Amino acid sequence: MDTIKVMNDYIDSRYNNNADGASYDDGIIGKAFELAIRSYISNRTAKKVKAQGKVDIKPTVNGKRFTFEIKTACGDIETASKNQYIIYCADVDIDFPAEQQAYVFSREQWLDFINGYTGRGSFTRTDSRGHVHIQSFYVSESKRPKASKAIARYIESVLFEMPTVEDFFNR
Repeated sequence: MDTIKVMNDYIDSRYNNNADGASYDDGIIGKAFELAIRSYISNRTAKKVKAQGKVDIKPTVNGKRFTFEIKTACGDIETASKNQYIIYCADVDIDFPAEQQAYVFSREQWLDFINGYTGRGSFTRTDSRGHVHIQSFYVSESKRPKASKAIARYIESVLFEMPTVEDFFNR
């Protein structure tokens, strides 16, 4: 499954179907990433993004079905821990295979990750709707340059201890 193509096709189709060309979907990268990961896991192209709060995918692993939530960057994590597994990518690169940049957490590992930051400030924030998000973190000088570098270092240190989607699903 070519997850780079899935992400880019989704983004292209969203912009091409936008008749006025004026509105921008702030979450389009995360949505494209979700479709790519779901496509990779199911080995068929996913067409629609799951609604917030709905299980993203229920694959069979070692003969048993599990619930998976797919999260990116600083997106809403309010319902993530209701799933058995969470797939997380801190910074989506639409020109790199999704399965190689996403990391798999069990629910317990995810909760440890969310609650394990001991640096200055808070790891999470609550938006105006009362939904919890990972606090904004530094990515590069052109992408969130003034956000927390300490949070970015913490995320990186945890992610590189976790299996990628490709590793987890043995492909």
